Amino acid sequence: MHQIGTIRFDASVAALLRDGGLPTSDLGTGTRVGFLGAAAGTRLLGCVGLEDCGDAVLLRSLAVARQARNAGLGTALLEAAEQRARELGHPMVYLLTTDAAPFFAIHGYRAVERADAPPGIAATAQ
Repeated sequence: MHQIGTIRFDASVAALLRDGGLPTSDLGTGTRVGFLGAAAGTRLLGCVGLEDCGDAVLLRSLAVARQARNAGLGTALLEAAEQRARELGHPMVYLLTTDAAPFFAIHGYRAVERADAPPGIAATAQ
């Protein structure tokens, strides 16, 4: 399996997110989103972001390159993000998704109403 570590938001991350149909306009310098990623040499294979919302963390921008899909990298990135959230003192991770709900349901995530989320999550622009 690939080594997962902290990465910076850069052009390769933006390209991978855009390829996956994920937003990038609010990412970059000055954001509260930190990224983890996995690469093969200089080629980014996958990434995931965690946005610090104060009272909770929002998992966002989980993307895996087409050529690296169906090999467990998405699950490994999710687990690494959950571990990082715990290290930051957040035992629960929230996310907003429209098309990846089945993937997250397999990993124990369940739907909740936005109004039931912590205030920091409910107030996000996502």
